[in-house]
Amino acid sequence: MSSTCTVYKSGNSNTSSTNNYAYFWINKHSHTAVYSNTYPPQPNPTATPTAGPVDTILPEGHIVSPTDGAFLGTGWFEVTAYATDYQSGVKKVEFHFYHDGVWHMVYEDWSGSDGWKASVDTTGFWAQNDMKLLLWIEDNAGNRVQSNVISALTNVPVATPTETSVSTPTRTSVPTPTSTRTVVPTPTSTKTPMPTPTNTPVTDPMSGVISGTIVDEKGIPASRVDVWLFRDTQESVYWVKWVEDGTFVFDGLPYSTWIVQVEEVSDNDMWEEVEPQIVVINKDTSDSVVTFNLTQKQIPMFKVFVPFVMR
Repeated sequence: MSSTCTVYKSGNSNTSSTNNYAYFWINKHSHTAVYSNTYPPQPNPTATPTAGPVDTILPEGHIVSPTDGAFLGTGWFEVTAYATDYQSGVKKVEFHFYHDGVWHMVYEDWSGSDGWKASVDTTGFWAQNDMKLLLWIEDNAGNRVQSNVISALTNVPVATPTETSVSTPTRTSVPTPTSTRTVVPTPTSTKTPMPTPTNTPVTDPMSGVISGTIVDEKGIPASRVDVWLFRDTQESVYWVKWVEDGTFVFDGLPYSTWIVQVEEVSDNDMWEEVEPQIVVINKDTSDSVVTFNLTQKQIPMFKVFVPFVMR
């Protein structure tokens, strides 16, 4: 019998949980593996991607600059904004500019890596005092929300008064008459002390704050609701806040009358409708606190009648 062994290629074997496949060559006489070769991992055809949670939270944001009544000039100016989203992230920020009686979308910022901003050109605009700015913020789940509206923007410069030069009259020397000097006694005067001025603090017209709490019938903080802020001079929403712990704060508000309203999110239907509250922010009242007491909706009960048959 020849001593030469015959070698066969034998099947494949899954050698580990990472799906590495090996091929073995078997000695016909001793039935032992004499060579093997391991192949790279193969994709698992049964793997199914897992879907993440659905984003139903509205993004948040507002215009940082310019502010109400700002002078924009007659060339380029920059708009800076703040935008955030707590779940899927901000996808883009649209900058809308109202001039010549019409709203225009002037820029879309898709990055935000260097801050959310836009440069706007007003070259060639006719003089106007009613230009406005607002944002539309969109997250990666398609939720969109409008920001506060900046109004009364102008490209009309403030007139500077013209200086009028006054000519200095020519001085004419007059001879001094000779007179007899009479000594007059100096009257005694009583010095009246001057009152010490009182420093009155000046309130910044953009420093208004509206804060508040939202609780249920038991005083427990409510969650999964939105707080909408409206300015009495504007029809569109000024600011939207998502409430998770029963508290909210709107700061940096100009003097105005404000309407604070609580709204349920789209997938939540458990609270009765509550009346909005009106808040006035001025130099005397720049910080206001409001409270909303929510009532949970009653689940309707249904009676079921089962017929009873006697035999």
